[in-house]
Amino acid sequence: MKDCCFIFDSAADKNVKNYPDTHIIPLTVIENTKPYRDGIEINVDTIEKKQNQGVNFTTSSSNLNDVAQLYQKLSREYKTVYVFPMPAKLSGQVNVLTLAADGFDNVKVFPQYMLTIMCEWFLQDLISLKKNSKLNDNSINNLINHYRDHCGAALIVPDLTHLVNGGRINKTKGLIAKLLHIIPFNSFDREGVTNRANTKKISEFPKLCDEYFRKIITNFDYKNIERSGILMSKNYSDKFKINDIDKVILDNVASKIPKGIKIQRSILSSVIVAHTGPNYYAFILLTKK
Repeated sequence: MKDCCFIFDSAADKNVKNYPDTHIIPLTVIENTKPYRDGIEINVDTIEKKQNQGVNFTTSSSNLNDVAQLYQKLSREYKTVYVFPMPAKLSGQVNVLTLAADGFDNVKVFPQYMLTIMCEWFLQDLISLKKNSKLNDNSINNLINHYRDHCGAALIVPDLTHLVNGGRINKTKGLIAKLLHIIPFNSFDREGVTNRANTKKISEFPKLCDEYFRKIITNFDYKNIERSGILMSKNYSDKFKINDIDKVILDNVASKIPKGIKIQRSILSSVIVAHTGPNYYAFILLTKK
């Protein structure tokens, strides 16, 4: 029997599945009334292409039977199975994964605050703890708390169509924002998804990013950044000026990151894109303790 493995759901970055002893539980993406297992029966490219054709999606938690079957399989192969659901402020997924763990003594579910490439960074740190024989419940909780206090994501969604259609934004607010050409500046962190400010000028995003990171990250200082990432879809529309947003962030915010810290490029996961649509931009920072 092997020592341990890690389970994330499909809100994590697509690269997570490529790490050893790591498994992905698919969340559910729904088109009209038809459910699809994320990453198995539908992927982000298909979702974005359909969204560009006017199709709307909703999402739901993983299938309880699928989760139980995976737990049963892995609990026989590993001494300990560590499970990290997507944040509770965004989904009831943690309840499903916790319920399914009932009866499995070696399956441990840890509520946490991360999505997308944050999960990959977190996984890299878990693997490091494992290699150094320091992986245990206490070290995992300490690591989760570190990400809670030292990681934040600025999220810009200039096209509110899918957030409105999915009920995440009030229709009246969405219409007003569209008529006034307002771009919401949002964030994702321990507080969930929050609207931090609204602006009409892309040039204001560096200032908003700086204010946000200083507010949400404990003792924030650019010199303490240890990981950074940018998330952009390859299916975005030019009319929403995603490239312009990328340039202004790179020139005025990312330029403050210490030399040698690579900016990782990736995309949002399918279940998040189902709500944001393909026109989004996210800038993520993690600092040292």
